[in-house]
Amino acid sequence: MQTNPEPATLPGGYRIIRDLGKQGGFFNKGIHLVENIHEDPPRLMICKTVESGTPYREVPILFRLRGFSFINQIVDFVPCATDTDFSSMAKQEMQHHSVGSLNKPAYQMFGVPRSLTDSAQPYVQEVSPSNKTDHIYLEYADLGSLAELTERHRAKGVRIPESFLWHVFLSIAKALKACHTGLGRQGWRAIRHGDVDLGNILLASPVDEDMLYPKVMLADFGCAVEAGWLLGGEHLFDLSDDVASLGRTMRTAADSLPTRKVLIERNPHMRTMSQEQCTRVWRKMYEDDLKGYSAEFSKLLDACNRKNPQTGLPDCLTSTELVNMIEALHNKMRIAEALDGRTMFHEHGGELMF
Repeated sequence: MQTNPEPATLPGGYRIIRDLGKQGGFFNKGIHLVENIHEDPPRLMICKTVESGTPYREVPILFRLRGFSFINQIVDFVPCATDTDFSSMAKQEMQHHSVGSLNKPAYQMFGVPRSLTDSAQPYVQEVSPSNKTDHIYLEYADLGSLAELTERHRAKGVRIPESFLWHVFLSIAKALKACHTGLGRQGWRAIRHGDVDLGNILLASPVDEDMLYPKVMLADFGCAVEAGWLLGGEHLFDLSDDVASLGRTMRTAADSLPTRKVLIERNPHMRTMSQEQCTRVWRKMYEDDLKGYSAEFSKLLDACNRKNPQTGLPDCLTSTELVNMIEALHNKMRIAEALDGRTMFHEHGGELMF
């Protein structure tokens, strides 16, 4: 009689539920949906397997960001070996974060306030030196990414509800504000995410029954850097990049147009047009498409990608200013709706396609 084999387990006591393939960067060796076999009931999470020593920046940053809302939280980290075998680059960064041995609780290793880690007590654990991969365990987002949601809506030619886009905009702006300012934590060094895009904005089922929309989280800090770090011998650090990237990402999420290829298939007469004519038609459709949303939403997008008229360089808002602007415009719109009986979010809205 055949018996089903036991599901494979990963270092740290995590059982593999499903292989999610390889996504993201060059050093990414695989993504798995896993469950913690030491918890009852077992908690689902994501395991990001990477080449040994490569998360020398990402892991310390993730531990420092524990406790902040709208950030995809690290749960555990299991390196491939002891600190003797951990890459020299990793050790230098660990020392930068006052890290001693790799067998200490996270609050001792990464300068995380103990009150933020007491509930889950994530530990950096030691496993076999022969295993040349590190394992990063992260909060599970059961509703996928904003990229997947956008593609589903675009395939049906249905725009994402504006009220949800405001929800995402504010959530990620607050995440960036936490990264950039530390929200009052002592000795904070600003963190630039460096890779804000549709695929790195994750969605999870609401934790509160009163919440109308999913929880929104900023994820994947593999490109993140701290103020003062050198990259290739140069200081490459501009927090405005994150705000500008968020603006471009939200503009893409608001775009309900199909790709040019699909558009031409649906409009055969465009085949006889020149490249220049097609580009003009596409640009006009792109501009008209945004008119489906409010002027206030367009104002936010412009503020994220504002440029200095003299220099032509980015001159966008700080993340703190962006949060304040979103909240102010949102409140203004709600007051206007109450005064004239409009329900803007219903006019521009609809249901999300999960």
